[in-house]
Amino acid sequence: MIQVRCCVVMACLTLGLSGPSAAQLPQVMPGMTGTLNIPTLDLSKESGSKTPRASAPDGKVFADDPLPWAKLNAAASDVTFKIGQMALGNGVMLTDVTLPVKMGGGKLAANNITATLLGGRITADVTMTAANKRAGLKLTARGVSAERLARQLGYPDGVKKGPLDLSVDVRGTGDTMRQVLASLDGSVLATMGEGRIRNDVLSAMGAEIVVQILGLVGDQSSETVAHCAVANVQIKQGIATTEKGIALSTDKMDAVATGQIDLGQEQVALAVSPRAKAGVAAGLGDLGSSLRVVGPLAKPQAKLDSDGVVNALRNLANGAQAQAAAPAMDVCAAARIWNQKK
Repeated sequence: MIQVRCCVVMACLTLGLSGPSAAQLPQVMPGMTGTLNIPTLDLSKESGSKTPRASAPDGKVFADDPLPWAKLNAAASDVTFKIGQMALGNGVMLTDVTLPVKMGGGKLAANNITATLLGGRITADVTMTAANKRAGLKLTARGVSAERLARQLGYPDGVKKGPLDLSVDVRGTGDTMRQVLASLDGSVLATMGEGRIRNDVLSAMGAEIVVQILGLVGDQSSETVAHCAVANVQIKQGIATTEKGIALSTDKMDAVATGQIDLGQEQVALAVSPRAKAGVAAGLGDLGSSLRVVGPLAKPQAKLDSDGVVNALRNLANGAQAQAAAPAMDVCAAARIWNQKK
């Protein structure tokens, strides 16, 4: 019998899973066609943590388990899975999942995957080819609610508003998910609209690096009022690159980041340029590229380098004038299109 896992492993990746166990997934016979209705599928037991931290035994974020390439050579199957509710490994619930899977001849195609997630809608296409061990993913998510996400993760008052959109178009090769990511090509664009987020919730949801940056520029408030946020990266051979394509604008500061994320080594190396707005740490009005975000992807750290200290002291004398004279800039709008200017 062919486990559904071999059919939906990439779809599970699409939905943020680190690899569901075979015991939790139903099975289908080789050559089966038709529709399989599953009222509830609980994958939440796969992870004891609700935060996107390290999930592999060696402390890495991405699992190194073998992908089921050999199973793609089984007899052809054409099955549409209809799942009423799917609890993900991070505790988030998907509903109204439709997962059409065609498999055979060493290939898998799961096109027009749809699901409802936190008030928004996900569509995705997944492909796998055993001959060259190549996997591809195209995903679009629109109108996902950060407020509802916080509620599902146990923080009912942690976030207000914060609509999320995501576009992913990636492909890679390898025996394991880690190898696929190390060879990845493509792009990722994530955006968030206006919202209020408690800083302790930011940390709990895996974004404590933002809290670190806010602290370094003198913002010690208990919540972040975000006007917008963008993460726009281009990926080539496992290296995600951005030139001011990661941006955050709050009521107190703007920040943009330039640098790389090595998906194979799981290392982050970003230079962050924060600019405090009027009334917030005027002496740190414009630190230039004085902050560094470095370290393992599972737990990067924000640091003020020696050049940044010098710049901060210089701005301490002239910060108020520099802020008053500087023209306003929509850092999020610029981040969305940085790669189009190349």
